[in-house]
Amino acid sequence: MKKGDGASLPIALRRTSSRRNFSPTPSSNRETERLFRINLVRRRRSYHIAFEASKMKTLSYQHRFPTRTQAVFFSLLVCALFTLCRPLESLATVRVASVFADNMVLQQNAKIPIWGWASPKETVQVELNGIRQSAPTNEHGVWRVELPPMTAGGPYELIVRGDNKIVFKDVYLGEVWLCAGQSNVTFPLKRAEDSQKEISTSTYPQLRFLTIPPKSEATPLNDFVAKWEVCSPKTSPSVSAIAYFFGQ
Repeated sequence: MKKGDGASLPIALRRTSSRRNFSPTPSSNRETERLFRINLVRRRRSYHIAFEASKMKTLSYQHRFPTRTQAVFFSLLVCALFTLCRPLESLATVRVASVFADNMVLQQNAKIPIWGWASPKETVQVELNGIRQSAPTNEHGVWRVELPPMTAGGPYELIVRGDNKIVFKDVYLGEVWLCAGQSNVTFPLKRAEDSQKEISTSTYPQLRFLTIPPKSEATPLNDFVAKWEVCSPKTSPSVSAIAYFFGQ
């Protein structure tokens, strides 16, 4: 239905018996141009809505819910819409940077920073080796917890709690070394001299590798996709030969 220039749509809703004739509510403006009737039949009753288009400059609106049941239904519908329209960040779950995962090694005898993302102003708790520390997220949803220095040992579980719970298993405290370079560092063990003999005996459960894949970006990245691997004949062929022999 189109509204004319400067026209308003006063709406009157009333309930009448289905056996009675419809009598629309009179308009306050005598210069009515159009009158549309809609007859809605619900449970043997007729609900008549009169839409009157006039030249009035103001819009008047009157309505009454026909039944209490419909009023309750409308309230529930509004609540459902409000829930669906909540900001997405309020539904966010706790995440941890990819450097923290199963089989990882954390540096011994030094402060241990753990960080990640969650809902803004959410409190995140981190537990390792019986020690717990908590910290709130900032307005951007970033959190950081710092655990005190610990001596070498393991295996432990690293537990992160927020709106959800994350558990990392087979975690050790020990020495962490960063191996970085070009082709000499990326040279894999499977291409080294006598590699097959070395690979067949490369079962070192406490030697772990985290290989960060190369990626070019215009701005610094805050995370990457990789995982910790326990050294074994299955995983050692693709690791850095220099890192492998240094780790031995």
